Amino acid sequence: VSPLGPLFQTRYRPVIYYTNPTAPVNRSDGNQKDGFYSGHVASAAAASYFMAKVYCDYHPDANEYIVYGAATIPPLVMAYVRFMSLNHFPSDIAVGYAVGTLCGVLIPELHKIGDKNLSIGAYSSPTSTGLTLNWVMASK
Repeated sequence: VSPLGPLFQTRYRPVIYYTNPTAPVNRSDGNQKDGFYSGHVASAAAASYFMAKVYCDYHPDANEYIVYGAATIPPLVMAYVRFMSLNHFPSDIAVGYAVGTLCGVLIPELHKIGDKNLSIGAYSSPTSTGLTLNWVMASK
């Protein structure tokens, strides 16, 4: 689990604050906390905007307003479902949408870096996981 993922902030879900929810809620188990931020909305936004960004990069003549407008639909539907099911507050959904959108647009953009002296990668060791950014000075 990422330290900045949905378990980053311990906060109860909205269903806890309702006295008569449609289904019985067990307030003592841990299933009704750690709702910040909405990972479902972040995943839907990242996937949608990633596809829109890549499509627009490979088809420069495409109408970006239509492509990105269509990319907003899946995360908005997911946001509506998560809000109406009392799983997240609006702020949880907004942060999830922002994180997903940034990831979906910035990751393909980072892969377009044209400088051959700059490389971006991921690493993993038994004690840590992370990203690397390496820049090598050009030799004369």
